[in-house]
Amino acid sequence: MNVSSWVNKNYKLIKEQGLVLDLACGSGRHGRFLLKKGFQVVFLDKDISNLRDLKLVSGAQLIKHNLEKGFSLPFPMQKFDAVLVTNYLHRPLFKSLLSVLLDGGLLIYETFARGNEIFGRPSNSNYLLEPEELIDLVRPTLRVISFQEGYVNDGRKAVVQRVVAVKPGIRIKPNTIMS
Repeated sequence: MNVSSWVNKNYKLIKEQGLVLDLACGSGRHGRFLLKKGFQVVFLDKDISNLRDLKLVSGAQLIKHNLEKGFSLPFPMQKFDAVLVTNYLHRPLFKSLLSVLLDGGLLIYETFARGNEIFGRPSNSNYLLEPEELIDLVRPTLRVISFQEGYVNDGRKAVVQRVVAVKPGIRIKPNTIMS
């Protein structure tokens, strides 16, 4: 299981045994990683066929939903300790995405940015963030803890933006070192 270095570095900031939304989860590599770390995970994607093995796994919930058919999430009343998004961008969903975080909830987000065209897909500007766009999308709703933008090689060369942000009210665990 090839977990993003960004997720691996920051998941410890999520409330222990918290409820995490793995949005546009694909095969669920990050949600599976978090399940093994003791979190409860809601896996959401338009195609959940690659997640069948999780149907009866304690702490896992599967939701089939096409995020690009509308601007909201399929659980208006449910709130999460963390929302995790990797390699996905649908700008109209952002307001709804931030609203499902509990006070003190954490957003871990990383996706492709302008400049990624030289490495291949995605190359369509609809799926590439403009300079500092991700940080602008989370402010002023969330407080940014960490932000990165630029070239990475996490097993695949890419240009990305990454953010970890918290909805006001977080209590960072003692002895948590952020670098």
